[in-house]
Amino acid sequence: MRFYTGDEAGLVKAVHFVAPKAEAKPVSTKGKPKHDKLDKDNDQPEQRPVVQAWGSVDKIMGIQMMAWASDKQIVVARNSGQIQYISTQTGSVVREYMHIHHPADATNVGISPSLSKLEHFVGLHETEGTLISCTSHGRVIYDRISESETALPSLAVSLGQDQLCRMRVSASQPNIFVTGGKEREIAIWDINRAKESALQPIWKSKNVKNDFLDLRVPVWNTDIQWCTPSDTTKFVVGTGHHQIRLYDTKAARRPVISKEVGEHPVRALALAENGQEVILSDTTDLMMSFDLRMQKVVARYKGLDGCVTSNYACGNEKSVVSVSMDRHLRVHARTSKANLLKKVYLTQRLSAVLVDEEWVDESSTTKSTRDTQIGEGLSHRAKAAAVGDDGDDEDEDIWERMKQVDEENEYDAEAPRPKKRKLLEKKVKRKTAFIVADK
Repeated sequence: MRFYTGDEAGLVKAVHFVAPKAEAKPVSTKGKPKHDKLDKDNDQPEQRPVVQAWGSVDKIMGIQMMAWASDKQIVVARNSGQIQYISTQTGSVVREYMHIHHPADATNVGISPSLSKLEHFVGLHETEGTLISCTSHGRVIYDRISESETALPSLAVSLGQDQLCRMRVSASQPNIFVTGGKEREIAIWDINRAKESALQPIWKSKNVKNDFLDLRVPVWNTDIQWCTPSDTTKFVVGTGHHQIRLYDTKAARRPVISKEVGEHPVRALALAENGQEVILSDTTDLMMSFDLRMQKVVARYKGLDGCVTSNYACGNEKSVVSVSMDRHLRVHARTSKANLLKKVYLTQRLSAVLVDEEWVDESSTTKSTRDTQIGEGLSHRAKAAAVGDDGDDEDEDIWERMKQVDEENEYDAEAPRPKKRKLLEKKVKRKTAFIVADK
């Protein structure tokens, strides 16, 4: 398994963990950490991180979002408005496109999008030769980058909305996407229904009922996730008022589930493979698992010291991968205990993470195979040495090298004994004499 992170300085880093070498086990002393520390959960040696950094430090090229391309390349959306395709083998830029054109006099391009108030990316997706992006000002671009028959046509439309916080494209139907934002209700759109660079939603949510004071509840949708890739009727929403909501377009326009979680705005959402467990993080150092069936928090992840900006739920290893503002990548066990399994410090403040669950370290696989073959060869030689004349000769050599004991140095019962032994014998004689006297 390999992790790819993006940060505010414009670097893309590839991280994977390898087991420590068997021979490198220094003896621990006081004041020094133990290098052969074992994990409490699986009793395996603590793994060592291997980090590769691609690119150069430039805040104007800071990374806002990341997504997978069809051919195992990484799509990166940057502060400058560029979208680049990066090879996972070499880290080089394969091709790039410009989807946001900032004004020439803009001086705050390198600042965090939430603070600069400039147009920034809120959605990024790539599917079968079509690059899809959405900005905070409601501009959606479908860019056809290949001549594939399944690629969608190039199109740029305006949704007529600003202050958008998130846009998600359906994995099974890339022509459908969902949006939400600050004072922007959840809306589902179909790009095939666009007319003259304008688009109308095919479904729109309705705000929840007024509160106990009969006041309108403010709308602030911060993140959205489809429940399953094949279903475009159910999705989960995190709000800026620390709420988790489940929508079903077939049931109602209002959420079918709405629960308050924590005390701070929801920052990032990720769904497990079953579509029922939501991994959410807020603007502090809190990350937890929320079960939609039981409608309660089932786990709180430990060891976080900063706001989690992006997370991902791994299906193969039942773990959660997250990156945060404290410059760490962490891997937690997706269990009720939610223990911290791995972590690595990556120097820059991290903004996005991708996980390749199918990646295998070829160098470690080759090395382990070679070690196994060497071990088998040694075992065959050992078996051969244990039988035949060679084995008899080795036994004779061992007996010849052993020191001989002279008869003069053998134990003499009448030789002077150590002082402590004399005292012990006297005590035993006294106790025996007392016992005889009593009788």
